[in-house]
Amino acid sequence: DGFADHRLGHRAARGGRHALVHLENVGDDLDGHDQTLFALVEQALAERLYRQPSAKGTVVGIGLEPFEADASAFARKHSITTPYVLYAGRRETLKGTPLLTQYVQVFRERTGREITLVFTGSGDIDAPDALRPHMLDVGFVSEQEKHEAMAGATAFIHPSVNESLGIVLLEAWLARFQPPPKGWNEDPDPPLLQG
Repeated sequence: DGFADHRLGHRAARGGRHALVHLENVGDDLDGHDQTLFALVEQALAERLYRQPSAKGTVVGIGLEPFEADASAFARKHSITTPYVLYAGRRETLKGTPLLTQYVQVFRERTGREITLVFTGSGDIDAPDALRPHMLDVGFVSEQEKHEAMAGATAFIHPSVNESLGIVLLEAWLARFQPPPKGWNEDPDPPLLQG
């Protein structure tokens, strides 16, 4: 994780009595053995970086519940007629939003493709003037609308230089890759394997 190598992370670990290791996983996808393995890997990283004995470490985990999201609802609500890419969260340099806007503008120029850059969340957006007509800033939205935006996006982009894996990235994954419908594996000739 980017924060792990940051000097504030080192200072926090040296200054406190205990190191906190944050383990993220999605729902029940990992069995207890896999969760423990990931926890041990994260804990070993913290021990190596911060020179803290394992007795001073605690593993914290989180899970996300699957959700339903209508992939066309967000575009319909906001009258988006082009494919769109989505960023969700605070807009700031360390989250990579200025770089994101530059990359999207360069992509538009080089490919000639019409694509809209959608932002949810808070903060100012540092963007090239030529991109502004092709951006949509909806600010804070409900969890349901955020999930619908994620489900309908061509891509969810999380360009943070300090986070290797954020909760919004896991949510976007859940939104785009819904589990197959119940009974999908009972069909002797499933649609996914046809022609």
